[in-house]
Amino acid sequence: MRTLVVAVLLAAPFPALAADDGVIWAEYQPECFIVRAPQYEFRFSPDFSFIDYLMAKSGQGDENVFDFYVLPSVRVDDRDYFSVAARRSAEVHPVWIGRYLTQIQIQNVTLASAQGDTWPGLAEMALYCHRDRVYVRVSLLTGNSSIIANDMVVYDAAEGHRECPAQAMDYAGAEFHLPGTSAKIWSGYAIAGEHTFPKEWWHYDTPFSAVSVACEEAALGVVFPERGRPGRLVARRQRGTPPGLKLLAPVTGADMGGVPVTWQPGERHEVFFELIPTTAERLVPDTEAALRNDLQPLTADHFTVTRGEFVGYDPTRGTYRFNAQDAHSPTPVKGYYGGCRFTVSNDDRPRTILIEQFNNWGGLRGAVIRDGEGNPLPIQPQISVNFPERAAEGEHDWGYVIYPLELKPNETRTIWADHLYYGYGVHDQICLFSLENVGDHPLLQTSVAIMESHTVTTGEPELRFNDFRRYKSDYHGYRSVSAVLPSFLRYLDPEGEWHRVTAGPISVQHVGPNLVEYVIRGWTDDSKVELTLHVWQAAHDDMTRVFYRADIVVKEDIEVKQGSHGNLRLLNHHTFNPMYYRKYAFLGADGEVHTGELDLSGTAKEDGTPLPATGTWVAEYYAPNILDYGSMSPEGVFTRMEKDAPGGKWHTCGDIVGNPAFLLRRFDARINGRQIDQPGLYVFAARGGDNPDPGQQYARDLAIVLPELPTRIEAGSTISYEAMSFVYGTLDSGYETAAAEFEQWSAAALQGDFPLRVKAKNGQAEFAVTGGANWMPVMIDGFEKPPVLALRYRRPGSADWQLANLGREGNDWCTLYRDGEGYGALALVPTHQWPGATYRIEMTGTVER
Repeated sequence: MRTLVVAVLLAAPFPALAADDGVIWAEYQPECFIVRAPQYEFRFSPDFSFIDYLMAKSGQGDENVFDFYVLPSVRVDDRDYFSVAARRSAEVHPVWIGRYLTQIQIQNVTLASAQGDTWPGLAEMALYCHRDRVYVRVSLLTGNSSIIANDMVVYDAAEGHRECPAQAMDYAGAEFHLPGTSAKIWSGYAIAGEHTFPKEWWHYDTPFSAVSVACEEAALGVVFPERGRPGRLVARRQRGTPPGLKLLAPVTGADMGGVPVTWQPGERHEVFFELIPTTAERLVPDTEAALRNDLQPLTADHFTVTRGEFVGYDPTRGTYRFNAQDAHSPTPVKGYYGGCRFTVSNDDRPRTILIEQFNNWGGLRGAVIRDGEGNPLPIQPQISVNFPERAAEGEHDWGYVIYPLELKPNETRTIWADHLYYGYGVHDQICLFSLENVGDHPLLQTSVAIMESHTVTTGEPELRFNDFRRYKSDYHGYRSVSAVLPSFLRYLDPEGEWHRVTAGPISVQHVGPNLVEYVIRGWTDDSKVELTLHVWQAAHDDMTRVFYRADIVVKEDIEVKQGSHGNLRLLNHHTFNPMYYRKYAFLGADGEVHTGELDLSGTAKEDGTPLPATGTWVAEYYAPNILDYGSMSPEGVFTRMEKDAPGGKWHTCGDIVGNPAFLLRRFDARINGRQIDQPGLYVFAARGGDNPDPGQQYARDLAIVLPELPTRIEAGSTISYEAMSFVYGTLDSGYETAAAEFEQWSAAALQGDFPLRVKAKNGQAEFAVTGGANWMPVMIDGFEKPPVLALRYRRPGSADWQLANLGREGNDWCTLYRDGEGYGALALVPTHQWPGATYRIEMTGTVER
């Protein structure tokens, strides 16, 4: 049975991330749940009851499969109970997902015996996934409540597994099953011995702090960060199987000496350990280095804190923990900086430490890492934020800022790690983070200041911008805004089945505060079409603008049902109940603006209408709502059939405002060997009150399609387009804003890509900006060292260069990033303040790193 599972998992259609993609991602698949990191990946069993099948990445492009598994287990009255034997599936919960640290919580793990009876308690597994290692916490609970709360999440206990009586435990802990032919065992730093498995049973019983195991394919180190905790190693040799190692790690409150320990109801018992996937050549030094880091961390006397509080090193998750100074308010002063500021002095050996700053308020919306003079460092922070659904049961909102610090021997560094709430310097800021506690599939969310911008679904039913929203700049008393769901590819086959894109790996380039950038790869559910979606969004304070490029490759021939161009949609803007848009407009191939009415007829209003090859805009608008017209006015309600709504009245839109639109900046397709440069438009208005799906009674779809719909699209066909989605205005707005945005942000207007990129020469870059509006992000590459920069501008017709004083607290108008072997800068240029100006970026010095 295990062999069958392996075959299914390894045949999964999603390839692994490249080692330099720099993100630790959690991914749902139909057969399992996968965590991918730059140097490893591992998979959970299909029922999430145990960790299975680690893959160590050697860096040479190959993956070494290390077939091991870890599962909770107990022994009561000489009967063994294992999670692998339970029939009930556990629940997986990604608490946070990020570049440096991904936390996965496995909840409601039940344990059963080979005879079929079930232990009345529950187990949990928490995994803190670093880029090169995994810290694991296994917990066994004898809870007496239907609600169980751990340090991050609250959940319902599995029925029948919450009333655990007092019982004598023979053994309780985590059980490892590891392949291999040899093992080295550490207690502290003393090597207890190297053991090669003989043909007969072999037994070793001693307190230990680490063990490393090697086999022909890969190697694994297991470190226990608490010195001297008892452990037991048992070799196993079964007929027809290779030799291996069985490791029992007891939880607190469990005895390994054969004397049962009585547990009472309502207790929690835990064990912590660290998994180090590596190669056989690096096994011993990597394991010993990990043990040294855990047993000899930097202590409190190495840190001098001027903002926030140093908590200490946590060996159970591998982080140095701080409590940050925060705003404690849903309405912080604009430009308020919280976070931590400290000086750290290293000891006599080099180390990279992972900082974890806790923000006791879920309103955290960004962070920036700078040196002691306010200059940005080339360190991208990870921001993780919780929006609790279970607040009634005691779950709190929180925010974390996580980032690494490289320390040379005896080096002293001063760090300003500021938390951003509403504004960065004199301008706004943007943030990208994983969105927690919102459902079964991980989400990403971007926010401008403290307002939601857009979220991105990364699981079923399809890859899309979820709840794309308009940013409203008046901070106090803002109203909710319209929701629109842009998706990027779907097609209907001749049997009437829709095929949509599900997301695979993600690579995050920039998390803010000036620019968000990420790339998602996805595949249709039949694995025949591949999508690469590259997304950018800047910190604009007048409007939410999301730029993206979609590259579509047909891997296998697909067949498309005929009858409507909408059966193959390359970009689809979908709005739904309660937004009831009445009008739409677009720029046609003839260069004229075309308008139309959106009714409730359930018919297509445009079906392949030609659009310009040079780019276009499409908008829908005019959705009357209750606040604008009153709940009983004809404009504020929609008359439905008496059987569907008592009184025949149905309120639409509530207080929601805003009009969705998109710009098509470029389009290029090669279908079945034929070049296509001109796209088509599809507009569909759902039928009214008799729609069996209440959520779709006012649905509208505005989609980019092919001008001619082929019955078959052959493998090798490609489609590429660049677009910008935005939501604008109020009920009184027409299509003019969409037309104006096209004049500012089309490819012709910008005369280049978004964001703009320039190359520095001798520490200087000079450029002019055409098109665009608001703060324009400009990426400057080519610095050999991390630069300290100044921005100057020259107005049209003037020969004088003026210094642009954009900072409020230090040099806070730009951020730095690593650019291959060098460094780059991301600057926000206020093109709306000096239209037509020429700009000069000057390097005036260097920062520490």
